[in-house]
Amino acid sequence: MEKILITGASGFIGGFLVEEALNRGLDVYAGIRKSSSKEFLSDPRINFCYMDFRDTDHLSDLLTTHQFDYVIHNAGLTQAKTEEALMEVNAEYLNNLLTAVAQSDNELKKFSFMSSLASYGPADFQPKGIVDHESVPNPVTKYGRSKLKGEEYLKSTKDIPWVILRPTAVYGPREHELLTVFKSINSGIEAKIGFAPQKLSFIYVYDLARITLDTLLQSDAGSEYFVGDGEIYEVTEFNRYIREALGKKTLKLSIPVPIMSGIALLYESISKVTGNYPIVNLDKMNEIKAKSWQIDTNNLLKDINFVPRFLLEDGIKDTVRWYKENNWI
Repeated sequence: MEKILITGASGFIGGFLVEEALNRGLDVYAGIRKSSSKEFLSDPRINFCYMDFRDTDHLSDLLTTHQFDYVIHNAGLTQAKTEEALMEVNAEYLNNLLTAVAQSDNELKKFSFMSSLASYGPADFQPKGIVDHESVPNPVTKYGRSKLKGEEYLKSTKDIPWVILRPTAVYGPREHELLTVFKSINSGIEAKIGFAPQKLSFIYVYDLARITLDTLLQSDAGSEYFVGDGEIYEVTEFNRYIREALGKKTLKLSIPVPIMSGIALLYESISKVTGNYPIVNLDKMNEIKAKSWQIDTNNLLKDINFVPRFLLEDGIKDTVRWYKENNWI
């Protein structure tokens, strides 16, 4: 049985990666911190590895001991007050793991890095109006820049066969950030930031897990993928599907960007007292203001014959069902 290490296994995406790897018959090792929750990692087939990404020797010993066939590096940080904190977790920790792979005698068949579309930024800056493999990266957030730095570290390695995934907005059961939108619409408030139309792309977490394992097991080393369901949506569609799935009537509001930026500034000021960095912050506003997040996913069809099982409407219905069953809304 082939062994796989999945880092960040206790997170939203990580839990689904673990489930998909188990479904593929792999011997799964979940890389977590000692403080991590195991709420969604209850399958008795899961092996656990407690990982310290600051300690290269520890990582090297772990790899040498277990002799993994595959690694999916999914561990990461989506937001933090400083760019330095994001760079440490999303880039330097990855570099430490890559150094450990090189130092160990663990010859991997494939190393998959869960990057983000944020590493390239929105399509607004691309001449063709779409982010594709000819695009020049133009991240607009600290998070995006940290993910791009991680990609640069990975591409500079020798003798490590890698694959890079850049998912767009990921949604589904257990997701916390977009849950705010679901809760708002459930309470009868449907908000849109700005007045201009906005093109969005999405990927359901189950489909992302399938893509991750398919590209890991089937794709050539050096492959890079922008990951979405292949469709493009207006932000009003996203809200409408949630509203319809919840069976709610809502008050529709359009919040001007300058006002929302002021609210984000207020949230950041409050966070200095509470210590909890807000989801809506000035850096995040750089993504919210973007006009288009359209991506080219053609190589997913070409390389792994990917066809989404969940487009946005059905994915949101499934997500709402889970949120209700688990009393999240």
